[in-house]
Amino acid sequence: IKNLFRLLVINNTQNEIDTVNFWRDCFERFGHMPNSSSKFKRIANASDREQLNDYLAEIRYALIFAGLGFQVDIEPLGEKGPDLKISRNGYGIFVEVSRFRLVNAGPGKVSTHLEEYGNLEKEFIKTLEKILSKFKQVGDKNSAIAIWNDDECIDELAPRFAVKHLSDGKNRKVYQVPDNLLFVIYGSNWINTSQKKQLYCYPLQILEEPLLNLKKELESDNVSGLIQKVLNQVEA
Repeated sequence: IKNLFRLLVINNTQNEIDTVNFWRDCFERFGHMPNSSSKFKRIANASDREQLNDYLAEIRYALIFAGLGFQVDIEPLGEKGPDLKISRNGYGIFVEVSRFRLVNAGPGKVSTHLEEYGNLEKEFIKTLEKILSKFKQVGDKNSAIAIWNDDECIDELAPRFAVKHLSDGKNRKVYQVPDNLLFVIYGSNWINTSQKKQLYCYPLQILEEPLLNLKKELESDNVSGLIQKVLNQVEA
């Protein structure tokens, strides 16, 4: 908590303080998950805000799955393995979490002309590389890659096209896509109001129940609602 304040409260604004209080509440629930102490140690030693936010992305996804009724284990195979294992109704999935850091804030607010914003080809390549870099962690067990996006220049189209590219039979062999990699999850702070989506689940193979239902659950819920459901359980 002390390091959370050090890295997130810079100007002592109410928004910064509210953010820290939110994560403090999340820590209380996360602390009930098996092996959560391993993540708390890294948070306590985080040297900068970006590194801290990488760890917070893992906690966010842990709470998202808890909100969906999963038992969540932290680093079930050790530090070099996947970040989470989620279990529910007799089946389990290993989840490797990754995050896009904010590297381009996009066009400025004050502008007298239209500026180019976004480059789908560049975003596609960046997302593809992100997914490929996680193959080692997911191993040979039923698994998923969960990406949280804080880069405002990347939207849900990039992971959709990247997964479609990897799903092609020829490309699966070229990139050595793990046979048991089930899907890629994408989430960000942005909510698509027309589709009412904040989380997207892109399958790398044909999904059957109960995984098909999990896809529907992820895409029909918003992040704050799922996390609040978990926090309410703690308060109760």
